[in-house]
Amino acid sequence: MNKTRLNSHFFPIISAYNSVFSLGSPMIGIGLLGVTFLHPNIALGGIISLTSAFCFLFLLGKIQEEEIRGTYFLNSLLIGLFIGYLFVLDFNVIFIIFGAAGLNLLITYFLHSILKAYFLPVLSLPFVLVSWAIALGTQNFTNLSDATPYFSIFNSNHLPDVPALFLKSIGAVFCAPDPLVGLGFILLITLYSPMTSVFLILGFLVGYLTESQLILSSIDPLKKFHYFNYSLIFSAIAGNFLIPSRFSIILAGGGTFIAVFISAATLSFWSPFHITALSLPYNLTIILILRTLKTAIPAKINGIFAGSPERNLDLAHLQWLRYRSPEIGIFCPFEGTWSVQQGFYGEWTHGGNWSHALDFVITGKNGKTYQDPGLELTEYYAFGQKIVSPVDGYVINLHSSH
Repeated sequence: MNKTRLNSHFFPIISAYNSVFSLGSPMIGIGLLGVTFLHPNIALGGIISLTSAFCFLFLLGKIQEEEIRGTYFLNSLLIGLFIGYLFVLDFNVIFIIFGAAGLNLLITYFLHSILKAYFLPVLSLPFVLVSWAIALGTQNFTNLSDATPYFSIFNSNHLPDVPALFLKSIGAVFCAPDPLVGLGFILLITLYSPMTSVFLILGFLVGYLTESQLILSSIDPLKKFHYFNYSLIFSAIAGNFLIPSRFSIILAGGGTFIAVFISAATLSFWSPFHITALSLPYNLTIILILRTLKTAIPAKINGIFAGSPERNLDLAHLQWLRYRSPEIGIFCPFEGTWSVQQGFYGEWTHGGNWSHALDFVITGKNGKTYQDPGLELTEYYAFGQKIVSPVDGYVINLHSSH
């Protein structure tokens, strides 16, 4: 396997780590991976799950589908981390991880086929559904060793309750509710994106203060690991799915406030089964807000994710300076010299929804778009030419018909 091909496979796996916090730096991904090894059982669970996911995609020949691949790797990582948190790794647990990777693939493709019709991301919904299935199903297995008693390498009694809860909740993003893990994550994130760290803290505070005011519970506050949902919601809305602004921050605060009620309902439903809410409040809140924005004010949604809130803000400012508009300019979807055969309101086919379409062709020295006699597609100069993306991003779908 050559170096280019190795990087094309290795990079998406590392990207699964930094995409958990919606960051775009491979080095941050490697750093987050390193921090997870404070709990080797959890870290190895994630790596085994990612390896299983890679094997599934490779066998199915779908390794090049960027959008589904990234979502699948992200959810596979989280599932492996969660299983590594629950059980001591042995052959039986590895067997469960392999099966979970297969179930994750089916659910990811299924949810993608539904949500893409509404232009919505899958997020970590497959992780939630598969992890719940694993947690429920394995209650009937007697040959699994509980790993949770071993995950306490730092005595949080030396910290005030609120900071300890925040750090534990940040660690719980990677299924490692340990304040030392959370501290490592926050330090890495702050080095790359201070704005993300601020948003994570603000989201936690909004959720914590709302729950403290509205919810009375006998659960130990230091065991409420679902607080990471509030941090992720605030950060995603304030700086990732929207360009950082006063509007995005207000909306993030409102979304976090609403998520508290989703968390309360989820915890009440799953508590009898001794199962946590996982990231369901985050997923539901983000999907509901994105769908509302796409319907009401789609211009508010960030069209291109640049890797961090700071870079999103810089890119939006650059677009404004260039075009005096928040709209994103596009380039031609081809290389070389082409011609427009039919433009806006073209008399042949450009009417109705197609009024502003452009038909690009390649013309030869004779002024024709094909070689004689032009009866086969392969005789047209444009046939088989490379098509490139008109904007920075990933190609998520390809349609070909004739």
